[in-house]
Amino acid sequence: MIAPLLDILGKVFSSSLSRNHTFMHDLQVVSQSQGAISAPMYSVKGPSMVKSQYPAASPLKHLQKDLRLALGLAESVPQSTPITAVANELYKVAKSYGLSDEDFSAVIEALKAKSHNA
Repeated sequence: MIAPLLDILGKVFSSSLSRNHTFMHDLQVVSQSQGAISAPMYSVKGPSMVKSQYPAASPLKHLQKDLRLALGLAESVPQSTPITAVANELYKVAKSYGLSDEDFSAVIEALKAKSHNA
């Protein structure tokens, strides 16, 4: 269940930044923050996300598979997991953009496209 938690943290980070007009500036600020908003994932993934480069440490396709498995497990018990379901759908969109072999942080590209279409 670690993968869904990691995904949700990444999605929240990406989603909140993709809605802002000063997206890249905010991403740089947050990824360098040492305050209450700081998290190791932000400082590790943030600089690459600013450059739209996603060297695969954890390929997006593997995280999406883990999300799908977590959803299946949750359904079998039954446990509601609406945030995981939304995250899974977003990762499926990112895969449709050809980002399967990129790092899971490439999901931000799906969020960027969504915010431009909104």
